Amino acid sequence: MPKLQRQHLEDICAVALQAAGASEEDARLVADHLVDNDIIGHHSHGVLRLREYVDAVDRGELIPSAGPRTVSESPSTAQIDGNRAFGQVVAEFAIGVAIRKARATGLGAVTMRRVKHIGRLGRYAEKVARCGMASIIFTCGGGHGINQAPFGGVERKLNSNPIAMSFPSAHEGPYLMDIATSVVAEGRYACIGSGVKRPRTGGSSTPMAIPPPTPTTFTMVVPSSLWAGKKGTRAMPWPSWLIYSEESYREAGYPATRPIPSATIL
Repeated sequence: MPKLQRQHLEDICAVALQAAGASEEDARLVADHLVDNDIIGHHSHGVLRLREYVDAVDRGELIPSAGPRTVSESPSTAQIDGNRAFGQVVAEFAIGVAIRKARATGLGAVTMRRVKHIGRLGRYAEKVARCGMASIIFTCGGGHGINQAPFGGVERKLNSNPIAMSFPSAHEGPYLMDIATSVVAEGRYACIGSGVKRPRTGGSSTPMAIPPPTPTTFTMVVPSSLWAGKKGTRAMPWPSWLIYSEESYREAGYPATRPIPSATIL
């Protein structure tokens, strides 16, 4: 297997994305996300996604030259239209808006629409924690990537709707949670064909009657809830951020090194 330096691999990804129509700035941002995920071991959101993004451009589902815009906002909220741009570009814009509003008012609640795959949620949650704030991030596939059935079912109705949370900490690194709502995330199956590693398929509430899926059977035939169990029943309405500034929860009597009460926006 050939070995590449990080910068070399980022350059390859950026050139491919620019050839698909992205600006150099956007191409570099997306390339940085993909390569960084591979380096820290989250190959499900790494360079293997590059072909997926380029194919989405070819199908007209992703507009590489587009950019996000703020549709409506208040001092502590905003709604972002992604205009079908690269998900990472839209999400970085949205998380920046949420952080600025949280600093100004104590809370930043931001939603996105018309946005493609935004990558690893944990990256955005980590960014918030480094700013001394807490975050709760919800996502929804918006009808795309339907690959799991509700608990007890056998027909695909949902995607894996990842959730992430983060809190600053006095210890080395912040508290971070980044999970799919199925036992095995969709991207883990994509890793099988690339030879990275085989996903865990335990935790079944349904008798195992067929072998663990290949990338083809997973995306084309097998609903992942055969392995997902009751965890696969959770779904969120749209991508959103709920961010608290450190000052706001200090004022509420919660020290910065302890979790604050959770909240949800719908």
